[in-house]
Parts: sequence; C-alpha cells; structure tokens
Amino acid sequence: VPTPGQYEQVVLARDLATLVDAVDALAQDVFDAIDAAPALDPATAQDLAEQLGWLLPPGYAAATPSLRLAECPRYLEAALRRVRTAVFDPTGDKRRMAPVREAWTRYAALVAGRASAPPFDEEAAERYRWLLEEYRVSVFAQALGTAEPASRARLDRLWRAVLAGPTTAASSRTADAGGRKTAT
Repeated sequence: VPTPGQYEQVVLARDLATLVDAVDALAQDVFDAIDAAPALDPATAQDLAEQLGWLLPPGYAAATPSLRLAECPRYLEAALRRVRTAVFDPTGDKRRMAPVREAWTRYAALVAGRASAPPFDEEAAERYRWLLEEYRVSVFAQALGTAEPASRARLDRLWRAVLAGPTTAASSRTADAGGRKTAT
C-alpha cells in the first residue's frame, strides 16, 4: 500500500506525463501547420522553428521550471494561431515580428556568448526569456491572454536589469519599515 507521499508522487508524475503529451501534440500541430502552409514567409517559419527549438529542447520536460512548463500549451497555441494568421497577413506578421525578433536576438546573443560576456544578472535573464514568451502571446495571439503584463517597454526595463549585473540588481532594492521592497 503506497504512503500518502508516494501516492502524491504518482499523481504528480501522471499529471506531468499528461502535460508533456499535450505539449508534444501541440508542438507537432505547429510543425504540421508550418509544413502545410507553403505560402508562409520563410522568415516567419524560421522564427517559429527557432522559438520551438528554444522552448522545447531535448529534455525540456526535466529542464523547464514546472510553472513555465505549465504555460507551454498556451505558448504553442499562440504559435499555431500565428501560423494561421501569418499566411493571410504576411505583411502584418513581419511588422509584429520585428520588435519580438529584436528582443529575442539580444537574449540569444547573450546566451550564446555567455562564457565571454561581462557579468550579467542570470535571474533577470531567465525572467526576460520567459517574459519574451508572454510578449509573443500578447503580440501574435492576444486573445489567449498573458500570465503577466508583457510589453516591449517591460522587456526593455528587464533587459537593463540583466545588463546591470548580478550584484547591482540585488543591491538596488531594500526593505522599508513595512517590509516592502523599495528602489534605492
């Protein structure tokens, strides 16, 4: 007879397997939609493929934080909606993609050059990476809603925190008398 803790682990494992199956199925739907859309602009197809590659790398189920993994179906649904919309409005997709691409490129460059990059705030970089997924949802599938407010201005502010370095961001906040965090 399993203990309550063992039972809980079995339930969590089952829920994770169900989520991963749903994510895998949605990712396949996105790739199928890209393949079925010969009129899709190659830059859009490449951007989507790159997004999915970063979102779902090999071993993603173990490597992705659980709260972010739970959001993956929404990110993939947004990508699927983007494919369907971009076929009919390639000019609009390019216009919407430009600020997303710019924000993404600076993150990808930072990660690719991590070894030689000046010190940066890793925690802020991780938040930036996931806020960028929320931004994609807000730009390409706004009706799905975002888990947090996402805009280019928010990304730019967070990017400044990334570049400020690991100690600057942590030391720039202190607690006031009520225990609330305040900027110094």
